[in-house]
Amino acid sequence: MRQWLRHVKLEASKQEGVEFSRETLNVSFRNFERERLSPREQDVVALLLRGHSSLSAAKNLGITEGTVKIHRKNIYSRLDISSQSMLFSHFIKSMIRN
Repeated sequence: MRQWLRHVKLEASKQEGVEFSRETLNVSFRNFERERLSPREQDVVALLLRGHSSLSAAKNLGITEGTVKIHRKNIYSRLDISSQSMLFSHFIKSMIRN
């Protein structure tokens, strides 16, 4: 995510009037698949996209690692994906569309 963010900032700096900030990224996390994911699933997705493991996400959210894994399974099912790389790709595509 950090590498992608650096690349996007570099590309945005080449275009007049385009601004890409941490706040833009945070808004994108909050709005990502809001209609299809529960608020807790959105919390899990935001942490996973930031590079957290299931264990780290669980500690951040005050839940068990098993619960995060269940959320992850449900997220993948709802979004019709099967891996974290697909989740990342889906997120990037949603940012580009917006």
